[in-house]
Amino acid sequence: QQVGLLEMSWRCESAQRFADWKISVVQTGSRVTTIYPVHRLMLGSGPRKSCYFEALFSSGMAESHQSSSSIELPDEQAALFPLLLDFMYAGKMPKLESPQDAAILFNLYSMGAYFDIPTLREAATNSCVNDLKRSAMTKTVFYLEETESRADTRALFESLIDVCALDIQAVPVDLAKSIKPSWMLAIFEKLSSAIQFICGGELISHCLLSHVASDNLNEATANEFLGFVCTICSPHDAVRLLTFIDNFEWGGQAKYRSDAVRQLCIDTILCDWKILCDEDDPEILNLISKLEGKVLFAMTRRAKKEMEDLQRQQESHEDEDGGRRRRRRL
Repeated sequence: QQVGLLEMSWRCESAQRFADWKISVVQTGSRVTTIYPVHRLMLGSGPRKSCYFEALFSSGMAESHQSSSSIELPDEQAALFPLLLDFMYAGKMPKLESPQDAAILFNLYSMGAYFDIPTLREAATNSCVNDLKRSAMTKTVFYLEETESRADTRALFESLIDVCALDIQAVPVDLAKSIKPSWMLAIFEKLSSAIQFICGGELISHCLLSHVASDNLNEATANEFLGFVCTICSPHDAVRLLTFIDNFEWGGQAKYRSDAVRQLCIDTILCDWKILCDEDDPEILNLISKLEGKVLFAMTRRAKKEMEDLQRQQESHEDEDGGRRRRRRL
């Protein structure tokens, strides 16, 4: 019975006869005005109520005594006002059948923010997220670009960044070059607590290095990325990252960072080399075979350095012992 009542909505002629409020929606551009007969109970106290209308109906202002109100909206949003009412009455959201339909969701999200309808913002967010996942994350750039460019969908942009962080391995690798540094930085910030178990993905390796290599990053941000490498890399991650390093141009002020990343990766591999010896993943084995020369060279260089350090320590101890003996004789 409840579903039947809600589906009657504001559109039915019989329902309009019992409407107790009229909303005049004025398009800001064309100045076209459309009047919608509605029910205060649904807009101000229904399961998908608007806090905006709830305050209006109970404010005691002149409008509340006239049983009507006027609202100006951008032409695009004014045309979608019937869809907003459909949602408030029956919880209906438009189906996404083409990329253009996503603009409807963005506008409904904005209208949900303007009229303070938390359930509409949540429904629009879920529709965007579900569409993004159905596309196998191929719409990542489209959704981030569209929502970031609008001030009124910033919170939706943040929600989509969360989705990208959680499903980072599902994002196609060929999209990596299209992902803005600012987006990837936001994704990495979301990843910081969960990056341990998802850092091995090819996309994360590609993007991590592309941003460390970027001459556009300031040193604090670049060091933050290097810190990610140092803190979360497993030997497997280090092998993957090491194979990516030579694919980037490390120009300008960022050139020295390639050595820093390479050294971090090699150190990680050397610390847990035995784990990789027992590896049976064909991909990792293939990468290891290509890296053996580099790693062996690094091992030799490290051993030489450790021996030199040890020799210096011994010479230092001998000098100290000799000094103590001379002082005793004196």
